[in-house]
Amino acid sequence: MKTTASGCLRWGGLLALLLTAAGVRAEAIQWRSDYNAARQEAARGGRLLVIDLGTENCYWCRELDNRTFRDAAVIALLNQRCVPLRVDGNRSQALADALRVQSYPTLVLAAPDGKVLGYQEGFIEAGPFRDQLTRALAAMAAEQGRAARTEPRGDDRTQGLLTARPSVAAPPSGAAPRPAPAVDAPRPAPPFDAAADQRTQRARDLLLSAKEDFRTQQFLCCLDRCETLAGQFADLPEGAEGARLADEIKANPDWARQACDQMNDRLGVLYLSQAEYYVKNGQPQQAVFYLEQVLRICPPGSRYVETAQTRLTQLQGQPAPGRAAEPKH
Repeated sequence: MKTTASGCLRWGGLLALLLTAAGVRAEAIQWRSDYNAARQEAARGGRLLVIDLGTENCYWCRELDNRTFRDAAVIALLNQRCVPLRVDGNRSQALADALRVQSYPTLVLAAPDGKVLGYQEGFIEAGPFRDQLTRALAAMAAEQGRAARTEPRGDDRTQGLLTARPSVAAPPSGAAPRPAPAVDAPRPAPPFDAAADQRTQRARDLLLSAKEDFRTQQFLCCLDRCETLAGQFADLPEGAEGARLADEIKANPDWARQACDQMNDRLGVLYLSQAEYYVKNGQPQQAVFYLEQVLRICPPGSRYVETAQTRLTQLQGQPAPGRAAEPKH
């Protein structure tokens, strides 16, 4: 059978597409899903444990996936030098509560022995996140290089949680306490004398992320971080700088308008999610209501408006769509 030049081009293009797709899959972050297994893997390999706590409907969690976790350098660091663990906060409520997670996403960086090296609350761009990983890896390497290891001390809100807890039966009443296992034994939290330094580092990381958001004109995300700085770290210089940065954005009409537009985009995502929920549950009238909200708040021509218009057209073709009514809560 004769093969034409155009046929060769088509097959060559298909082969290139398949190879590209395979490369993308190969470069994806190799997320673990089991906390205990990830802890043991980090301990065995002497690797940094990176815990990504989020939820299924979290907008900024999806932004982490779509932007930060697609950066080639971030992927390489996580896959080659870390143990990346993904946790759904709704499904692992006990872990989220023990970590005192207040918002999603939250990233926790922990050494192989369970000592927490840093936190990241909220979205962060790839560049600042690479810097955080590099600092945590350097701190971990310095700790591992010490000849005399002191008792590991983690953050007070995670002490013991990041240490594996084997099931040990309680001794009979009146019997002498059984000695604790030598490895990974649960033990009382020692006095935490580095809380101030840990808190200061968190404020610095948050301010660094806010400045990166400001630089990339992600003003809404920048305002979110600045409000956290001003509210939770008001006694630190970073809190005052965060408040100043927020005031600067609010005083600039163009930046404030962009923040409003970004808020509308965030609402558009939530409204589309609500519409899909009602469609799947056989309530098209409620779905139409949320789709019309997208058309009202999002700028014409945006992808959210196009998606809402397409969905409305599909719903209008269904029998007895009725008048859109605001769902009852």
